[in-house]
Amino acid sequence: KIKILFNGVDLIKFDPDNADRNKLRNELGINEDQLLVGMTGRFSPGKGHEDFLLAITELNKKYPDLKYVVVGEASRGEDEYEKKIRQIAEESGIKNITFTGYRTDIPDVLAAFDVFVFPSHAEAFGVGLIEAMAMGKASVAANSDGVLDIINDKIDGLFFNSRDGLDLAAKIEMLIKDSELRKQLGINARKKTEQTFDLEIVTEQLINN
Repeated sequence: KIKILFNGVDLIKFDPDNADRNKLRNELGINEDQLLVGMTGRFSPGKGHEDFLLAITELNKKYPDLKYVVVGEASRGEDEYEKKIRQIAEESGIKNITFTGYRTDIPDVLAAFDVFVFPSHAEAFGVGLIEAMAMGKASVAANSDGVLDIINDKIDGLFFNSRDGLDLAAKIEMLIKDSELRKQLGINARKKTEQTFDLEIVTEQLINN
């Protein structure tokens, strides 16, 4: 017999009511009325940074006032990949993006986002995604392994076709244009983590099985 036990998220640490939405925004000079779209995670091939940059390039044609953030640093031995991503952003003329490097204040970082992007091509399990969901964020994630078990499409997040930056741009645009959808996906995402991914519940399941 096989039973699947998901990874869990600490809902006390990742609690939108206890996070500072303005901390990162103030650092970067982002106004409350500006939408901020971001991703978190280490720089490593397959994390989908290229897809995100393509989506930004496409969105900038219509929404040049949007702001974007990429949080994280290179994995060991993969500094060249990070350099490549930064170079693509520069060569694509993307001026409205900030690479923050490694951050220890992820709950506050996520609180600053209006839309969370998880473009990874494959994961064992998308821990970064459930952290964003716990923070009540509307997420756009690749329909890839390690993600399909987390999101219910159009209920607590949106899927885009993996490795397809243009489809990612289209799904982000849906959330740009529909503030009510952003809000509802975020509410449902938090509920999903409380019901399924709460670290205390997952730990109890592990002990009892």
